Amino acid sequence: MMFHLKTNILTCLVIVTCFLKDGKCGVRNCNLIPLQISKSAQTESKIQYRDQTPCRSTTSYSIGNSEEEFLRAFVLCKENGMELATITSEEEQVALEKYMKGPDNDEVGTGANNRFWLGGTRLGSRNKNEFLWLTTGQHFHYTNWHPNQPDNYDNKEECLQLAYYSNDKYLWNDMRCDLKMKYVCQRTLECC
Repeated sequence: MMFHLKTNILTCLVIVTCFLKDGKCGVRNCNLIPLQISKSAQTESKIQYRDQTPCRSTTSYSIGNSEEEFLRAFVLCKENGMELATITSEEEQVALEKYMKGPDNDEVGTGANNRFWLGGTRLGSRNKNEFLWLTTGQHFHYTNWHPNQPDNYDNKEECLQLAYYSNDKYLWNDMRCDLKMKYVCQRTLECC
């Protein structure tokens, strides 16, 4: 089931997915299976475990409607029970792009000023050429960088930006953390 909710801070889209890990449910055991977003269709996948009961989890992506510095965006996501979003696969990238370009997202849409913080940074990384996801501390295994990025321009670009480009794609760019832009949060709800 999908929901499109509006709050005073965030716009939410809930995607139903399923997972199984060690035969137990819970946020700590979640391995998300990203699915294509559709406003008219229910997207659900089922994985059976011992007692043949499906285990379901929901992930909601939310777009902050204010422009904030990276660390403030991180705090605002946390205050709303969320994290700055991670994109760990092409399927997640495609799903988020489709949502952001959707007809109900005029405040997001496409255009030169559509840039958003994601939860990636090289702050705290031992190797200045590697980015980590804030939520997990894991290095990026999937990337969607704009050509010639990341470039760490002027040796000050430490945070991950999702930006719309003229080729009708949202691509990644490293950016100074003190710049203000909108942000994408995500939440995984407990299941079962």
